[in-house]
Amino acid sequence: MIAKGTIYWIAIPLLIGIFATVASIQYKSFPLYFVANAFFLIAILMMLFYRDPPRAIGKGVVSPADGKVLRVDQKRGSLSIFMNIHNVHVNRAPIGGRVLKVERFSGRHSPAYSEKAEKNERVETTIMSKIGPVKVIQTAGLVARRIIPYVRPGMYLQKGQRIGMIAFGSGVTVEMPESVRMIVKKGQKVKAGETSIGVVVYDLA
Repeated sequence: MIAKGTIYWIAIPLLIGIFATVASIQYKSFPLYFVANAFFLIAILMMLFYRDPPRAIGKGVVSPADGKVLRVDQKRGSLSIFMNIHNVHVNRAPIGGRVLKVERFSGRHSPAYSEKAEKNERVETTIMSKIGPVKVIQTAGLVARRIIPYVRPGMYLQKGQRIGMIAFGSGVTVEMPESVRMIVKKGQKVKAGETSIGVVVYDLA
């Protein structure tokens, strides 16, 4: 399955590859044949990069992203994840609830992912859950500063539901209420929607 909103990243090199193939046959050109194969390879790499596999949803509060845990701050209820280029870049809701806000910030400083992220675009999605507000902060990487949200205010989300995608290297931070006890450690690898990152000690009910 290919991530929503990314088909053009695959279609463009694929079409160029097809046109180059036709031209290489018509003009009997080896360089064009080489170009065609190069763009076909790019299209395959884009398909692998923008893959969106199904996930078995984990227990408790689940990871919003694939990647490696960079920072765990139990006192602030904050956890940051680095998504490498080989990770799945579709992000998921860590908990079920209603979307309160989806805010996009362009080029402002955000301590959510890295102190060097001040020039990077970010999208902050706030979910009102049974344990209170949970915020997911998506921070785009340096290569392609593009974040594609899948949700809007007022939507009701299931835990593990897809909420958006970040192009290329990036980071995701989740901010949770004090009622959540985090159970992951710095350096641990996690999967979006699948890995449990916290357990609810108590809820607002």
